[in-house]
Amino acid sequence: MEYTARVATPAGEILQRVFAADSEEALKRDLNAKGFHVFSVKRKGGVQAMLARSRKRGITATEFLLFNHEFATLIKAGLPVLQGLEILLERMSNPTFKEALQDIRDQVRNGNALSDAFASHPTLFPALYSSSLKAGERSGDLEGVVRRYIAYSKVMQNVSKKVTQAMIYPAILVTLATAVVFLLLTKAIPQFADALTSSGKELPLLTQTLITISSFLTHYFIFEVLGLIGGLVAFMTWKSTPRGQAMLDAFKLRVPFLGRIYQKFAISQLTRSLATLLGGGIPLVTAIEISAGSVSNTLVALRVRGIVQLIREGQPLAGSLDRTGLITPMVIEMVKVGEATGALTEMLVNVADYYDEDIDTSLSRLVAVLEPALLVFMGGVIGVLLLAMYMPIFQMQQVAQ
Repeated sequence: MEYTARVATPAGEILQRVFAADSEEALKRDLNAKGFHVFSVKRKGGVQAMLARSRKRGITATEFLLFNHEFATLIKAGLPVLQGLEILLERMSNPTFKEALQDIRDQVRNGNALSDAFASHPTLFPALYSSSLKAGERSGDLEGVVRRYIAYSKVMQNVSKKVTQAMIYPAILVTLATAVVFLLLTKAIPQFADALTSSGKELPLLTQTLITISSFLTHYFIFEVLGLIGGLVAFMTWKSTPRGQAMLDAFKLRVPFLGRIYQKFAISQLTRSLATLLGGGIPLVTAIEISAGSVSNTLVALRVRGIVQLIREGQPLAGSLDRTGLITPMVIEMVKVGEATGALTEMLVNVADYYDEDIDTSLSRLVAVLEPALLVFMGGVIGVLLLAMYMPIFQMQQVAQ
């Protein structure tokens, strides 16, 4: 079961978190053993339950970006955080976001820090955001860290959109080609097959093979659909497991051409989020842990988390990143220069900008090659199907002549 507990840390910081425990008493004992002072514990419900039920819609990146734009503007105008949240609540239309924001407002009203209030909803808001807010609270520049997060979000959204847009046309071509081949195999070829087999002539091997495939698809269609659905469900279930996701992400990095793009995108995510956190005053160890969580590729994230202990022991960031085996030599060299000159944040931003541009160029080249290759492949497949259907007719014409 899950419980919402309001506690004071050994350092005197008041937090409200969601914990999993067998019972309320067991949770209290566990928190006390860890040095926390427990103010209140209640079984998860109310706002949290409503959020769980409405999580299907979630909060889109565009909605969250718009919220931060307005929030930064209100802070710049000199409004207190609590009053700014009240104003933003009035125009909020997303029920999930509204319920979460109401809970955040109540926590701030009760004396909790804004960063802790956002951190109490880890399924809705990224850890990078709450950590950025904490840095802004410590430095007194809350507007600045929100602006930096907005810039970070815009860049990452633009890169994701470019990747998606680049894959749309090839995906349409593959879908249409598959549909045409399926219609030929299930509709056109069976009609030809009846006419050809009734002639009693021996058919070419290619035609016989095609008729066999067509017959299998036609007679066992329901089983094929069920098998396809079952395979898809099994794949999605496997993919949702940590091991399955890690294996899939490792495979993505080994795919020819695309693997390099996946790697560059992961490095861009890592370096940009790390620069955002370091620029806000977050310590390097904490920044590494949070930045690893912002990387979409599970394998890269696991390797980066693995160097946290090295950083704690005083190892340089460049050498620690090199040990992951997934960070390119150019990045390692730029990080070395950043560490040596004290301009690590600027160097990380430069790395992210370089890879964002490189990803755009690589995608353009890939699509330029992929589109004609797909057209040629589609034409070849359909040509083979037509040849298999007409070969017996050509043979009969030759015999008749």
